Amino acid sequence: MSLNRRLEPDESGRGEAVRAEAEAFGAKFSDYNIIAAYENMGAAKKAIDALQLAGIDGAEYSLLGATVADAESHVDNASIHEADVQLTNDWLRHSVIWGGVGAVIGGTVGAVLAAIPGTPLAFWYWLILGIIVGGTLGAFVGAMLRMDASDNADAPYRVTSNRHVLLGVISQDANRVERAEGVLSRAQPLSLHRYDRRGQLQT
Repeated sequence: MSLNRRLEPDESGRGEAVRAEAEAFGAKFSDYNIIAAYENMGAAKKAIDALQLAGIDGAEYSLLGATVADAESHVDNASIHEADVQLTNDWLRHSVIWGGVGAVIGGTVGAVLAAIPGTPLAFWYWLILGIIVGGTLGAFVGAMLRMDASDNADAPYRVTSNRHVLLGVISQDANRVERAEGVLSRAQPLSLHRYDRRGQLQT
């Protein structure tokens, strides 16, 4: 799309509606601005991935509008707390289980070493050392194996709304906005419009 183009009446109306929604939820315009509307959050996130691959700086784009504001204001704090507690309990349980296994193995190895003829120090020294070292390593391994649970720790924050989502690219660099416009266009938006620094729809 070029910087100057003729807008059809219905397209102009959509552009003004998009601008109004973006401004209502805090959008600030710069020298060059484009706002694309996508069907849902999943589509918008795919567009963001495309922007990142194209080398567009993360500071130059953001999600805008009612859907994003809604998601941020309806974070379920109880669910977040429950997820945090569950993650901590799982982590502790795995650490204790693997620590116990490690202590048994370590104690066994220590006893074997103590039984070797000529081994310095007493039997109990090697046994206790084996238990401590084995238990510590076991607990560490158990904790690391459970770290995959953190993949689900942000579940309460995930947006599941199917309403449209606005994605804006706002920059002082005309070339970067032009490049971003091509990327967003290929991501199949519901609409895509340009605005000047005053938020006026460009024609």
